[in-house]
Amino acid sequence: MFSKIQSFLRKAEKAMAALPASRVVLLEQIADYILKSNANQVESNIVFICTHNSRRSHLAHILLHSAVHYHKIPIKFGIFSGGTETTAFNWRAAEALKSFGFEYTVTEGENPTYRISIDEKNELEVFSKVYNDPNNPSSNFAAIMTCSEADQACPMVIGAEKRIALTYEDPKDADGTAEEKEVYARRTFQIATEMVYLTNYLNSRIQRN
Repeated sequence: MFSKIQSFLRKAEKAMAALPASRVVLLEQIADYILKSNANQVESNIVFICTHNSRRSHLAHILLHSAVHYHKIPIKFGIFSGGTETTAFNWRAAEALKSFGFEYTVTEGENPTYRISIDEKNELEVFSKVYNDPNNPSSNFAAIMTCSEADQACPMVIGAEKRIALTYEDPKDADGTAEEKEVYARRTFQIATEMVYLTNYLNSRIQRN
């Protein structure tokens, strides 16, 4: 893992102690779903869902993927993201990740594909898509709703075994303002802190068992 990303995640790890109890409960529910599926020898997947699959769901997807590698989680589960409609992964979110040490390349087009790297060999391909896109699982998954709009607009996520509303404020509200970079960095760090907590909790439960 690139050293700058490691430093970023270590900082997020130190911030875990300040997480509100209400958020901890939700994060542990996600981890418990993964652990229960693993105990039953069933493949499990996490699908982060927001309306446009452009910012928050992608950040959660990429940062959980990174936290899994950071904590060297020994059990396997899939991590995906999607929306209730397709737009594009917003470049501002990609740039926020870059400021914390992630590297990326991007194709051209209205809905470009980003290849996000956490080290020289580990590349994650992301682009905007609906949650039930063929690239995503159609069953054996927990739907993690990262925005209240998607949570309200999508009362039933077909195929989901579990549904958890882990919502975040949209950094889009700061687009075009002087606070834009700061807001995106703050939201990225918030999500990283929670994903690191999730994998830290996973590790502690695995070690106890």
